[in-house]
Amino acid sequence: MAFGLTSAAVTEFASQAFIRNAVTKPRSPISVLSFFYGVDYEDPMSPSILKKGSFANDMGKFWFGGHEDYDKLCKPFSPVIREAGRYELVGDNWQACIDGNMAQLILTDQLSRNAFRGSDEAFQYDGVALSIARELFEVALSSSSPSSSGNVALEGELYGPYASNIVIALMHSESLLDHDKCLEMVDWGNAECPGMNEFLSYQRIAALEHKEVIERFGRYPHRNTKMGRENTPEETKWLASDDVPGWAKSQV
Repeated sequence: MAFGLTSAAVTEFASQAFIRNAVTKPRSPISVLSFFYGVDYEDPMSPSILKKGSFANDMGKFWFGGHEDYDKLCKPFSPVIREAGRYELVGDNWQACIDGNMAQLILTDQLSRNAFRGSDEAFQYDGVALSIARELFEVALSSSSPSSSGNVALEGELYGPYASNIVIALMHSESLLDHDKCLEMVDWGNAECPGMNEFLSYQRIAALEHKEVIERFGRYPHRNTKMGRENTPEETKWLASDDVPGWAKSQV
């Protein structure tokens, strides 16, 4: 699955009225989710679009293609990302519903990588995202309705395509337990949204590659420098080899 992104595609994406509205008023879950998923959440048809998941095939190039024009388009979300990273996004629309939690996960795990690309801040809020991802994982596997995790009830629906971003946040963890959850989340997404099966099949491959690195080293060696950790001899050899996957050379 190719994820090439062009300036023309970014320009076309940015020209949509609901995208313009999202970047003008970024401080709301609806703006974050509409922008990131390329689905107008104020459109009455959005629930059916989200359930089908076919939009992921179009949005994949924005999520994984990497382009400076798209990074610039994400910049208006910078203050909101920082608020989410400081746990300052309060209120029912952010805290009490699934969409609010998904918006915070996307801010701290995905849009942070675009808005702050090339700086340490791109990864600064991963811990916040991981905490949310773990909670939403429990929501996904819960059979109660409305969805619940522990003693916390979250309103709304956890759409199948949301699995993709929960998977990514769990994948960024250096804990094997989270990587097991990551693979379970892929299975959940496949069952909930057949329209995402091809997309999630690539995520399963990536998840297994990430898990293999954690099993081998107990951490991500490519993060060592930024985290002030000293490489082991084995890690140094691996980092200099052709065995290093592409995602380990990027902002993952």
